[in-house]
Amino acid sequence: MVVKKYMNHVKSKTPHHRRQHAVQMAGVFTALAVVVWITTLGWRFGTPQESGNSATVTSADQTLLAGVAASDTTSQTGLEVVSTSTSFSNF
Repeated sequence: MVVKKYMNHVKSKTPHHRRQHAVQMAGVFTALAVVVWITTLGWRFGTPQESGNSATVTSADQTLLAGVAASDTTSQTGLEVVSTSTSFSNF
């Protein structure tokens, strides 16, 4: 209801004022997005102990970590292709 009333209010204004309202609203939404982004940085980049998450390491995680550790020991540069498929006979 409030949005509808606001839209009717903006429609009654000149095109110059409508553009000003559009820029103001874009600024408000952008500011909100930036605030949310900044406030969640610590949660997204923190370790599970810092964020209070008591996640356990699964066997899939251990396999992934082992693959990363193994790829770090090589001194070659290039692209490494890893596949979870066991057969390519369909291609």
